[in-house]
Amino acid sequence: VLDMTIMIIGILLILIGIWSMLVRKNIIRIIIGFTLVDTGVHLIIVAIGDIKNATAPILDLGVQIERNAAALGVQGFVAGETCASPYLCRAVRTSMGAVFRLPILETPSLVRTLAGLRDSGIRCVAAHPHADQRTLAEADLGGDCCLVFGSEGYGLTPGVLQACDEAVSLPMQRGVDSLNVASAAAVFLYEASRQRAAHH
Repeated sequence: VLDMTIMIIGILLILIGIWSMLVRKNIIRIIIGFTLVDTGVHLIIVAIGDIKNATAPILDLGVQIERNAAALGVQGFVAGETCASPYLCRAVRTSMGAVFRLPILETPSLVRTLAGLRDSGIRCVAAHPHADQRTLAEADLGGDCCLVFGSEGYGLTPGVLQACDEAVSLPMQRGVDSLNVASAAAVFLYEASRQRAAHH
């Protein structure tokens, strides 16, 4: 019950952030206790499904993903139940403080959180190396969306993939079948940023 309550509160905080950007009411920022990055464009959230506690994945989470998210205009960060905590000492240190610039939800069920986001009109897009329907260049990331990433070794669970609206791949040269999650996140976030700038 406590885990479900925490998850609901986290989703409500994200939804309050969405509503804040739509109506542009500064008072909401005071109520929720953090300042949103008001870019005037659609919401983008990053969700991480499976980054374990080993040193290299922690560096991916801290140095790259969190800093990339802060640099490229992400408004929210969701850490799934199988993800290392963004607040681990190594992650905080290597993120150079970027972790404190983002509203972060540590959810006990990423599948349920993604379902809640989808029910609120936010498209959930999984980054998947073997997606056969759409590539990143073909994906529409111009609206409200949540980009979902897993580790290079484990990827995303079938349940998380099923909870997303679609899976999108990043085409690569023959002989290379995947990128580490930090590199993939940077490419996906840059493409989302590029599309939003083109629509603005």
